[in-house]
Amino acid sequence: MNAAIERLRGALNDSARAPRYVETLAKRGYLFVAPLAAVFSPSDTVALEARKPQSDSRKLSKLHRWRLWLSVAAVMLAAPLAGWNWRSSLRRIVTPSRSPAIRSVAVLPLENLSGDASQEHPSKELLDLRALLLHRHQWVRMRVRMQNALQAIALANGLRRGPSLWSYDGQAKIACLPLLPHASCRRNALQAMYKMMQSGIENLTQEVAEQASHRALSETTK
Repeated sequence: MNAAIERLRGALNDSARAPRYVETLAKRGYLFVAPLAAVFSPSDTVALEARKPQSDSRKLSKLHRWRLWLSVAAVMLAAPLAGWNWRSSLRRIVTPSRSPAIRSVAVLPLENLSGDASQEHPSKELLDLRALLLHRHQWVRMRVRMQNALQAIALANGLRRGPSLWSYDGQAKIACLPLLPHASCRRNALQAMYKMMQSGIENLTQEVAEQASHRALSETTK
């Protein structure tokens, strides 16, 4: 919805700060604010109505009645089908899927095809590198959650910056938003955690790069 409104504003040469056609209502949606004008004047409408014969109005009234009866019949026929589909969908959601019970697990032996006895088990260096990569991955996932929460606060208050929202200027814009007490406390806590996570991820990324360069150098010296 936000992207569609942005494209519509671009096509109409409109702006969110000074709207001429579409105005943003915080936490409610959008409002069309451009003035409306009638295509035909009242005199033209009266003239057109005077030219229509009475038989046409009678035909239209009969046609409207037929359409009304057909609509009522369609609703009466579609209501039982909709109820049946709703009950079947609810039954599929509530009823748990029956998966086959696992009675035994087969563990097959692994064979070292490299011929190097040192590769029978992962070394402590590999285990430490795996823990480092997993640690960074977890921190990145937590940072994404904080970004989603901060972006929701910004969009709810009419702030749309895109990727620049995570720059220094974008974070300053979020910090200046006038919020209620609880929302302001939540915003401050999210920004503090985001700053901490961003710094920690940068340190972990640098450590991963150092480990990669060290392993590449050790491989070339062998």
